Amino acid sequence: MRNGSPSFDDPAGAVAARTLEIVRDMAKDLQQRKSAPLQVQLESDLERDLGLDSLGRAELLHRLEREFRVRLSERLLAEAATPKDLVQGVLAAGPAGAMAPELAPLPQLELPEIVEPTRATTLVEALTAHVRAHGARPHLHLWQSDDKETTFSYVDLDNNAQRAAAGLLAAGLEPGSRVAIMLPTEFDFFAAFFAVLMAGCIPVPVYRPRPLAQVVARRQGFLRRRADE
Repeated sequence: MRNGSPSFDDPAGAVAARTLEIVRDMAKDLQQRKSAPLQVQLESDLERDLGLDSLGRAELLHRLEREFRVRLSERLLAEAATPKDLVQGVLAAGPAGAMAPELAPLPQLELPEIVEPTRATTLVEALTAHVRAHGARPHLHLWQSDDKETTFSYVDLDNNAQRAAAGLLAAGLEPGSRVAIMLPTEFDFFAAFFAVLMAGCIPVPVYRPRPLAQVVARRQGFLRRRADE
């Protein structure tokens, strides 16, 4: 790349040029109503300039993986701020055309059928019914890597959520309050979500922002205000 402009004279330049095309197509798909020409540069801000929110970036990473046949780091979803960051992610994942190695599938758990808690009217009631009927049954299967998955039972979720709910109430949380939850998709998120429900409050999941240096306070404030509406 010369002066920030991608060139097909080298592999990195080819990746950059194709990445810009994919980003431009993705942005156009999300901005069909805008008539102004879309300018996409390596330093363009994915969110501010191109309108790519967290869901848009997730789809964008999927397109890049499919195009370059690589497996991108999950950190890019939260940390990539510009097309240049995406190019670096693709290059770090391996040369274009390299296919991720095939891995043996994780063993599938064979579990007997259960009776659904049809009388439950809330998520907490449903969880309680499952705990009473088959508390040790696996409930959450959290993928951590291609060869590692962690499983949690209904009892695991219930116990952790109840402890967290007690802590929230002890801290002075009032029933009916809205509680923002900014956690990655791990066990703690599910425990916190149910803890808020058990405390009689309303959980408001908030997508984890990009690096703290790039957090815009007004965006988080906007989410909180919308939750209060």
